[in-house]
Amino acid sequence: MNPLSLPSSLCSQESLPVTYQACVLTKDCEVSDWTDWSPCSKDCYELNGPTGEHTRTRRVHLLPVGGGAECPELEEKEPCTPQGEGVPPCIVYNWKTTEWTECRVDVLLSQQDRRRGNLTGLCGGGVQNREVYCVQATSADPTSSALKSKEGNLTSMQLSFIPY
Repeated sequence: MNPLSLPSSLCSQESLPVTYQACVLTKDCEVSDWTDWSPCSKDCYELNGPTGEHTRTRRVHLLPVGGGAECPELEEKEPCTPQGEGVPPCIVYNWKTTEWTECRVDVLLSQQDRRRGNLTGLCGGGVQNREVYCVQATSADPTSSALKSKEGNLTSMQLSFIPY
């Protein structure tokens, strides 16, 4: 018994103070170690082209409790380029065109009023055509391209000025 303490029977039992309470032990988030990096998402090599991406992750073992430290990032991503022997060059597609045709006025005649027999050309105007192809090239040498049409060819037109 404490020297200043009197027997508890002398005090009202109704106002007896609480002698214990619940508490929470603070615990920080706990995570696993990082996994190994995943393979690069790109499986071919492209000079000065976009890179691929690889990732690594970790798992939460224990969530934070009682105001403990929050969990860190669970995923990391980094750019990557495929490494090793035997990595093929990427297939690249470029636009290739033929030369422009001679400037012609006869294509524009269809726009005039044929009912009156007015078939004279427009003053100073003409049309040139060329073909446009989507071609395949390797990224190792994008300037060398075989005419392997991926989507067929397109025709492009340009209005020209013909001096008279």
